[in-house]
Amino acid sequence: GFIIVHSTQKKAKEDGALTFLIKRIIRIYPIYFIVVTYWIIFCAFDNNIRNTEGIYSTASMIKSYLFIFLDPSASSPYSGWGTLVVTWSLIYEFYFYLCFALAMAINHKYRAYIAIFLLTAFSLAVATFTGNSLTNAMSFSFHSDLYVNYLLTIGNPIIYDFVFGMTIAILYANGFFHKISNKFTTNIALIILTFSVLLAFKGYRIGLGLHYASPIALSIILCAFICDEYFKPNYSKFLIALGGASYSLYLIHIPIQKTLVIYGK
Repeated sequence: GFIIVHSTQKKAKEDGALTFLIKRIIRIYPIYFIVVTYWIIFCAFDNNIRNTEGIYSTASMIKSYLFIFLDPSASSPYSGWGTLVVTWSLIYEFYFYLCFALAMAINHKYRAYIAIFLLTAFSLAVATFTGNSLTNAMSFSFHSDLYVNYLLTIGNPIIYDFVFGMTIAILYANGFFHKISNKFTTNIALIILTFSVLLAFKGYRIGLGLHYASPIALSIILCAFICDEYFKPNYSKFLIALGGASYSLYLIHIPIQKTLVIYGK
């Protein structure tokens, strides 16, 4: 949520919604296709990592390639996961990109505000219409096999993570962190940051959404920005490269983990 708002901050208006979507597809899909294909081949030659949930069926693999939830009536927000497991989260990511592109098309300057409105309005409408929690991403469920469930699933309140990120980007662009930057606020931020990281490693309120880990993640990011503004550190090229590779690392972490479990000896 933050990165997309920030990275489009200085883009000219002519770099519009369609260009934005094309760039995101080029950034996300080719390496995703390669990793999914590798994973399918890997699984085909080792029955130890197959399971009984049907995520390696032909239909499931096709859905995973096309970014479609395997089972919108399954546990939220994963909705059947995906052949690559992490596919479910990329579906929400692409939904966010579509909303953001629409917001850019409406008004580039206020794209973040419009995207926040679109995401929040749709989620609240779906939650109200289906009788689901307005905030609990882990209990968002459906009891019907209707194809409309595929659409309704993206109303899961997990999208508020994107909203939080965009809100931080708005604060950042308006100089909020610079205005509050001083020794006192930084010391408080360091304490909260340390405590939040410890809670995260402890697994406190493990899960996704407002009822679970989102507030911890939000406090980590906010405090990190406050500390960054005060200390203004020079980050190493290695850390910057690691950040740039975060998507690739996310895609391959399951294949690497499983490979080490099976062949690690």
